Amino acid sequence: MIIKKIPIKDLSSSKDQVRITFNEEKLEALALSIKKQGQEVPIKVRPNGKGYEIIYGHRRTEASRRAGLKTMIAIVDDVDDTEALRKQVVENEYRERVSDIERARGYLNLSEKIGCSNIQLALRLGMSSQYLGTLLNALKAVDEGIKVYNRGDSGDVNLHHTQMVNRIHGNLSEKREVADKINSEELGQLQIREVVKAYNSASTTKEKKRVLKVKHPRGMGVTFNQAINAVELKERRRIEKWRQAEITDDPIVKNYLDAITVYRNAIKEAKKSSIRFAPEAVRFVIRRHNLVTKEILALKEALENE
Repeated sequence: MIIKKIPIKDLSSSKDQVRITFNEEKLEALALSIKKQGQEVPIKVRPNGKGYEIIYGHRRTEASRRAGLKTMIAIVDDVDDTEALRKQVVENEYRERVSDIERARGYLNLSEKIGCSNIQLALRLGMSSQYLGTLLNALKAVDEGIKVYNRGDSGDVNLHHTQMVNRIHGNLSEKREVADKINSEELGQLQIREVVKAYNSASTTKEKKRVLKVKHPRGMGVTFNQAINAVELKERRRIEKWRQAEITDDPIVKNYLDAITVYRNAIKEAKKSSIRFAPEAVRFVIRRHNLVTKEILALKEALENE
């Protein structure tokens, strides 16, 4: 392993490069710093026959190119593909943060090249197998369309928050709906945990829809469960009012309400069996429907004007 100056034109990107995106603003700031002070931190490369392949230092190389440098100070290390990828993955843990997805894809790529388990890879990278497993499981969820983004303008996917949603007891469609709710409301980790817990506690489709519908009252001194319970109570009161309105001793009102119920049920049955209606019956139904509708609207107007 030696340190030498290498022409930038002789440097090529690694085919297994983990970082595929750069923060343009920070890259320009680094280029300005290098232009003023020169390159302070060496990159690492390996010979590739025609020149040198960058193991790590892609961002510094691009910034130096923009700063007008013709050469780069580099540590030359003649390592194989697997070791080069391992060094690149480890190095990116200590440089400007790569996105969660890029880092996880680097781990996955390295795991496949080495052919080892998550536990073995975690040991080689110096991290817990649980942490590595979370990232790789979340990466799979992202590929299935489940994405929870960081709050703010970065637009990066947060794999830890994505994995929280991935643990929901439901199908992919349900998980995507919960992720959409979290993204639209820009919820943080504690709030996401509340939403996931509430969704997993919901036992019916109606309860799940309520979880999706109720906006998280973050910063209002109210928990998400309290907000859900408040909405549920409001719905119960509304239903109770409807039921009370249907309870009457007046025979005229009672007969009308009963008739409306029969009429609605008959309509539902007729819709299911509409194919059985003959042309003459269809014409008759339309005429009677128009007449009944006209009479119902007249009654509605009379009631509203009392």
